[in-house]
Amino acid sequence: MSQNGLPDHILSEYTSGALDADFEVLVSSHLILSTASHADLKLHQDIGGILLGRMPVDPRQDQQLPSAEFLETLPDPSVSDEPPADLAEDGSTLPKPLIKYLLAVAGTADLSELEWYSYYIGIDRAILSEGPDGVRARIMRCEPGAKFPVHGHGSEEISLVLQGAYTDDTGRYGCGDVQCVPAEETHGPVVDAEQICYVLVVSELPAIWIGDGAAT
Repeated sequence: MSQNGLPDHILSEYTSGALDADFEVLVSSHLILSTASHADLKLHQDIGGILLGRMPVDPRQDQQLPSAEFLETLPDPSVSDEPPADLAEDGSTLPKPLIKYLLAVAGTADLSELEWYSYYIGIDRAILSEGPDGVRARIMRCEPGAKFPVHGHGSEEISLVLQGAYTDDTGRYGCGDVQCVPAEETHGPVVDAEQICYVLVVSELPAIWIGDGAAT
């Protein structure tokens, strides 16, 4: 079942530093935009600290775990001290981890300057990274009321809403929310009618449209 929030295995890999850059920037950005996963992250951090404390220490290795004060360093989602970056005409802002990522992979943190390609009716896509099997990280720009084609997933897909909101048969996802869709599930999100929706999507494998078999 799809879930609103970060799955345990992603949080565990994040606290241990095992996530790759694409997934890490999504998690870091979510933690700034929303407090929803802070308690779960703290739990995984505490468990990791206990397990590490029971392990024999090899003086030849630099074993590190995020400090106990890690969560206190996260910006307050409602009062950010980071310089804002325009997301859209309404003055929405991007979290700093995503700004740095976009500068590294696209040379700009201005979403209007990304290379946008038509994806479906009312939906554009900017590809941020690709793996050997296809697109891994992308930002979707969706017009109000746009409907995604029903699609399956070749692997687990995690989406972070940056602006606006969308709904599928599992619920509604708004700014700062993450949705994790397992590889075996399908869905067809519908964007809210009030404003443009921007979504950061990361997966190991591309999704597949149901019916025509088009890779996404």
